Amino acid sequence: MAGVSAHASVVLDNDSQSVNLSRYMSILEDVSGELTLPDILALNSNDGFTAINDEHLQLGYSTSAFWLRFSVSNRLPASDISALEDRFYLTLKYPLLDSVDFYRVAGDDIVQLKEGDMLPFHQRLFAVSDYVFPFSLAKHGSATLFVRVASSSSLPIPLRLQTEKAFVENSSKEDMLNGIYVGISVGLGVYNLILFLIIRSRAHGFYVLMVFSIMMFNTGMAGLTYRFWPESIQFQQMNIYLWSFTSAVLVPLFGMEFLKTKESFPRFHSVLKLLVWANLLVIPCLWWVSVATAAKLTVVFTGVTALSVIFVAISRVFQGFTPAIYYTIGQGAVIGSVIFTAVTSQKVIPLYHLAPEVMKWCSAFELMLFSIGLAGIVTTERRLREQAQRESAKAQKALLDSQIKRNEDLDVLVEQRTRELESLNLQLLRLSNQDELTGMHNRRYLNESLIKEYEQARANQKPISILMIDIDHFKLINDHYGHQFGDFCLQAAGSILHANTHRPPDVCARYGGEEFVVVLPDTSLKNATIVAEKIRRNFENYDFCFHEDHAQVSVSIGVCCETPSPIDHHELLLNRADELLYQAKSEGRNRVVVQPPESGSQLMPVS
Repeated sequence: MAGVSAHASVVLDNDSQSVNLSRYMSILEDVSGELTLPDILALNSNDGFTAINDEHLQLGYSTSAFWLRFSVSNRLPASDISALEDRFYLTLKYPLLDSVDFYRVAGDDIVQLKEGDMLPFHQRLFAVSDYVFPFSLAKHGSATLFVRVASSSSLPIPLRLQTEKAFVENSSKEDMLNGIYVGISVGLGVYNLILFLIIRSRAHGFYVLMVFSIMMFNTGMAGLTYRFWPESIQFQQMNIYLWSFTSAVLVPLFGMEFLKTKESFPRFHSVLKLLVWANLLVIPCLWWVSVATAAKLTVVFTGVTALSVIFVAISRVFQGFTPAIYYTIGQGAVIGSVIFTAVTSQKVIPLYHLAPEVMKWCSAFELMLFSIGLAGIVTTERRLREQAQRESAKAQKALLDSQIKRNEDLDVLVEQRTRELESLNLQLLRLSNQDELTGMHNRRYLNESLIKEYEQARANQKPISILMIDIDHFKLINDHYGHQFGDFCLQAAGSILHANTHRPPDVCARYGGEEFVVVLPDTSLKNATIVAEKIRRNFENYDFCFHEDHAQVSVSIGVCCETPSPIDHHELLLNRADELLYQAKSEGRNRVVVQPPESGSQLMPVS
């Protein structure tokens, strides 16, 4: 590394002083990680160390150890309390570093202190989240301070030197702000949990879990959660990545419910489900990879998840889904803070020291925004209920007035309503037995009338014939000309069939799709074949023209006849006609296939 650039000593001359040390320090990279303080002191003043010109020191990811050096001078004014020394505090405000060693060198007097999240929490000098190194300095005295930092995680080094008064005041302020954040998270989490227990909304359930996960991530970034597992060093190394991935699971789960992607965005719903599973599968791997690898996985997976969810939310806003506005703004703030953390952790932007605060207050903003949204929803629902009650009261009064008037003309109205009811019943009966598209009888009417006509034929020992008709290549017609042309063909088919069935007992019905059935009571097989052939020719010669499209349409017909025996075989008769239809289709279509003469009298079930 280059030679030393001389830096002025940090002069502490105010009892409320708090100094950012980045521009007062010089740095040396220990690639092997084996240098000790005597090795450092043995260096010449211009050997190895180089000046730091960044306002905020961020070293990214590195396997090296780094030595930081700066000087400090005590110029605090004398106080009323007689003291030979003043107490100062060096604070490193990034609690996720593995190893932080502090050395105060004043002549031959050397003081060493050790911190880091590779040590159990109870070994810290102060039971606080940040790394704090207290030291004393004589009145008008000076000392050189060294800090050795090594970590498998990202290496932001926000060092701050404070007087005792500034340290106490700043600690109180940070505790208060952390308390406010945790209070907001817990309070609104409990509120939404109560709503979940009352209304059993999956969106509220996922939201509560998401709030808890994001809160654990933020408090983990601030080092607050280490006291929950003070002896579990390995878990402390991975806990922010664990909560980051659980948040990456819960954010799309909540988004899918809140934004109703299953109904409105089925394709992106599947993408979000895939991201949920991908994040879930990575979580067990965190205990088998290095911290640096875990950090990179976090950047990739949470980044992709965040961008996908916010894209869906914005799309739902453009679809006119109003609640998506709350989601886009609130969740967008949190997602933006996640992206900010991921980018700064990779030293793309040298502001990683701000990441915990950005994450914390963006998530608090999200929670408050959703609370406002929920309050608005409750207010809207209450207003709608009140409006409904007023309209209900008005309707009840109108109903009472109408009832009085109806009572005065009861006899006339009863007679009128009876006639109307009879007319409606006839109309409903007709509609229930009619195919909406073609105007023909439907399958329900066919089933009822076939039984009736079959019973009549059995009683009179008269033949009954069935024509099963299918439009050839109807799917190809639909695919080539479109469904509107296909509907036109079905309607035209109904007209052709009606034109060839004139007798009152004849039944012409749409059986399903492009299939039709004609029931011909008191009709022999020969006559039924004549009718079938006439229908086939009518289709063949009909000009199927719709707008500018023309098509040649043909039909295949199966013809079956029976003089009923005492046993009811009407279903067998229908099935036999269907078999003959499929024989006609298999033999080339546009033809009539008739039941063989030897089976024409009576049909017997085949076992």
